[in-house]
Amino acid sequence: MKTMTKIKTSSLLALLGAAFFFQSAEAKAHNHGGENAEENVREHYQIDPVHSSVDFRIRHFVNRVSGRFGEFSGDLHIDRKNLENSLAEVTIQVTSVDTNNSDRDEHLRSDDFFDAENYSEITFVSTSWVDQGEDRFHITGDLTIRGTTHEVTLDAELLGFGEGRGDIFLTGWEATTQIDRTDYGVSWGTPAVGANVDIVISVQAHLQD
Repeated sequence: MKTMTKIKTSSLLALLGAAFFFQSAEAKAHNHGGENAEENVREHYQIDPVHSSVDFRIRHFVNRVSGRFGEFSGDLHIDRKNLENSLAEVTIQVTSVDTNNSDRDEHLRSDDFFDAENYSEITFVSTSWVDQGEDRFHITGDLTIRGTTHEVTLDAELLGFGEGRGDIFLTGWEATTQIDRTDYGVSWGTPAVGANVDIVISVQAHLQD
């Protein structure tokens, strides 16, 4: 009788142990899936440079001079059900700076300003999106210019989602911000050339398969 009791007790303990093991394994699998869930719901959009722009304005004595960067690329990873769960990454080619004056553009590429020979790219990687209501968002991220990184916040507006030509699904955004160029070691010419730079970004991006 004692032997039977020991056998039953051992069997019960074995069953409880097995149940605990499988529950733990299932919980771990669920948690692992949760870590990737946010990434899985994001759609990948690639910026279309033909229908996008990166423009800037800066004070020069008593006027403001405008310019643009003609070469850039980037990706938006958008969660349409929860846009605050989205990501943005943009890379700008410094040598593509264009202020409609070739001499000035060469000067901007020099060590006095961007030092394009040593720092050929400007990058932005978002770290948070905060919904402001009415399709507006504060997109905060790390902006790197001339090897120096600072946090900036873009005042962004969602222009929409929709079908484009050739059954391409699109999204459109506009964003503005202002930076102090001297924070990035670009200080030549101040105060005649202003420190504050106004930036305007317009983006059309295509959904990727």
